[in-house]
Amino acid sequence: MLLQCCSLLMGLLWSSVPTWAAHSGQGTLNIDEQCPSEQLKTMAGFSLFVENSTGQMSQKVGLLYIDTDKLHRDHKTHTSALQDLYNGLGQPSARFLLRISCVLDSQKLNCSWNNTDVPANAEYTITGRFCSKKQGRRTKSRVLSSWNCTLYEEGTLTGCEGAVESTPEELYATVIQVNVSSHGLWYIHTERFATDNIEKLDPPRNINWSFTEGNRDLQVQWDRAMSRSVTKIKCDVYQINIDEAMSEVRGELSYIKQEIDRNRKYKVQLRASRHDDCRTTTTRPAYWSDWTEPIEVGPAEEPEPKYSLAMILAIVLGFPMVLLVFLLLSWKMQRVLFPPIPRPNKHVKQLLEKDFVTQPTADQHAEEVQFDLVSEVEMCSQ
Repeated sequence: MLLQCCSLLMGLLWSSVPTWAAHSGQGTLNIDEQCPSEQLKTMAGFSLFVENSTGQMSQKVGLLYIDTDKLHRDHKTHTSALQDLYNGLGQPSARFLLRISCVLDSQKLNCSWNNTDVPANAEYTITGRFCSKKQGRRTKSRVLSSWNCTLYEEGTLTGCEGAVESTPEELYATVIQVNVSSHGLWYIHTERFATDNIEKLDPPRNINWSFTEGNRDLQVQWDRAMSRSVTKIKCDVYQINIDEAMSEVRGELSYIKQEIDRNRKYKVQLRASRHDDCRTTTTRPAYWSDWTEPIEVGPAEEPEPKYSLAMILAIVLGFPMVLLVFLLLSWKMQRVLFPPIPRPNKHVKQLLEKDFVTQPTADQHAEEVQFDLVSEVEMCSQ
């Protein structure tokens, strides 16, 4: 219990006003100097405390700087640093050298380290601070008081994850300090991480799509991924997944897939990262954002005709006129091909009907003649 309380107290003191002894001699590093420290730009700092004969924790190894790139990629450097750190301490119960990695996104910070050689009963305390810029000037660092770091273990890794508050300032680095206490040994590891090396960007936003003229090409557009650091657009790298066909663009916010099948549907997803040219170190690969939710596009529709005011007026007024002319021409052609049969006027019609009624038939004429002849004979006899 005494060791745990001492470890916690020393951790708080170390995070507030640390006194570090350089490997070449004694020296101090103020809390405000951790962010702009030239040594921490490329190296990690290590200190070691051991329990003396009186039961007090005394510093046996001052601040030992080790190149972080070599530490993470070179096993020989790791072994050499381990020997330098524990040199002259006899045979302590445990010898370990952490390799810390961090991931920062818009909502949380997650740092983890290997625990392969760390004693199982070891206790950890971790502190962090943001190094920010405002209007092009570096401000004082601020402790991540709202981090609420929660320790966890996953296999051979121990880590700390917690929410971080958003800030409008440009964040150019994060300083992490991990304290490990176990069996009369207190190990302190301080490392600074440039934002461009540990940031996991948010997925691209406001994704839009459209078919180009002729419906032969599919165009996808989006807005830049949100970042805690200020970078130029040429630093952005985007991967586009269209039905499992992967494409990559740099410094662009649009992509055109040519010669599509206009009669089918496509699923589109995007994710973002930072190009290696814009990162401080490339020892560890850049983090990719999460994929966006799939967007279903297509099939292509026939382009709708665009009607102007003049065209609308021509249709509204011209169509009835054309129809009227057509009807007139049809009526005229009908009269030429099928002329009407002429009919007599009323007076002619009455005259014809009268003559038809009074005109004698052949039999009537014979009778009348016969009658006349008889009359003449009778008249002669008399």
